[in-house]
Amino acid sequence: MKKVEILMLSFLLLIFIFIFNYMFEDKVLESVNVFFEKTSYPFFLLRKGLNTLFDDDVKYKMVYFGIEKDELTPLSFSEKGIYFFGVDATGVILTNDKRLFGIVNTTGNFVFVKKWWYDKFEVTVVTDKFEIEALLDNGNLEFFDSVEVKNGNIYYSKYLPYGVYLHNLGVRLGYIKDGKVYLNLTNFNLNTHFFLLEDYIRRR
Repeated sequence: MKKVEILMLSFLLLIFIFIFNYMFEDKVLESVNVFFEKTSYPFFLLRKGLNTLFDDDVKYKMVYFGIEKDELTPLSFSEKGIYFFGVDATGVILTNDKRLFGIVNTTGNFVFVKKWWYDKFEVTVVTDKFEIEALLDNGNLEFFDSVEVKNGNIYYSKYLPYGVYLHNLGVRLGYIKDGKVYLNLTNFNLNTHFFLLEDYIRRR
């Protein structure tokens, strides 16, 4: 068929559909519309499922003692800590790979939390023969008693909330070797995820 004949046939077909639809009071177009709605719906569900499957917005969660926790929202980094948004409880912050980040002492929409080695809190020093409490103040280890420790491991104090739990997780803050203190300083970056373990004592 020539192009002119194809155009004429198409034009006549459109006129026929228009007249036919007019005679049946738009029932033809309504039926066609319903047909395409029903046939396209499975494709819509398929597309929605694929979008969900390949969605880049991954939500990280931590589960401890059967409690599921959402990750905290970091706002900005600094040398000594991080600003977090929407911190509604005090406690300690752990990372997704079970590292201690810091201690939360205040709540609010915009809360600055120091990295633990810039903070001041009690620690438990464990040696082969005994355990002793000490103070970690801005990275400096100070013993309450005049005792000399040659070798040992430094943990978050067993008398503080989650102290024993962190010890059992293997969260070691540092160690003492031949009388010298070595802290396990670590880097936190944009790929690090932070979770708050709420202070169960202050919330009572």
